[in-house]
Amino acid sequence: GCSLATFSISTASRRALWIMAGVTLLFSALLVGTTSALLERQFLRPMRRLLGGVERIGEGDLNYRIGLAPKGEIGQVAAAFDGMAARLQDRERQVATQTVALVDSEARYRAIVEDQTELICRYLPSGEITFVNEAYCRYFGVRREELLGHSYMPLIPEEDRERVAAHAAALDAQNPLATIEHQVLLKDGSIRWQQWTDRAILDERHRIIEFAGVGRDVTERKRVEEALQKAK
Repeated sequence: GCSLATFSISTASRRALWIMAGVTLLFSALLVGTTSALLERQFLRPMRRLLGGVERIGEGDLNYRIGLAPKGEIGQVAAAFDGMAARLQDRERQVATQTVALVDSEARYRAIVEDQTELICRYLPSGEITFVNEAYCRYFGVRREELLGHSYMPLIPEEDRERVAAHAAALDAQNPLATIEHQVLLKDGSIRWQQWTDRAILDERHRIIEFAGVGRDVTERKRVEEALQKAK
């Protein structure tokens, strides 16, 4: 009788242990599943979304928004990237607007310059021409391509070149504007007189980077002056 009772208790104990083990395993599985789901929802999924959003924004898609609630560190980082993308997008719109306005302004400026009857040019301290308007080309009877990138000195007779060079060298930050009259050589070999008003263009350190000049023909006036001198 005692052995039977002991066997029954032993069997019951083993059954209880198996049940406890099963319950423990089930609880552990549920705990792992719940933890995995919570980890997936609270961390892994937001992290993947954050990384994907950062990649898209980094590739230049400034319209994209990660859209995570600003809760926790991941949400705050995502909100920071969204804010950065929005600011960059606004800045991009401003730059585009300014660029369009600048192009439009430059187009109007060029139209005005090209319509002038005065000769307009820009040149470097070395004498290399960087811009001429159509009136300048017509006057000298040459194409713009023949002038740009070349010195203006061959257009001036040798006897006036030293004086013209000294005129440009005298311009500086304190005296950026000056006027000079000198002779010029035309394509057909004839010589005429021009009056030029030149301005030094300075950079932020007040160094001369270019000159801008406006010229006009004064040949008839010079001839009249010469005739009056002879008459005297």
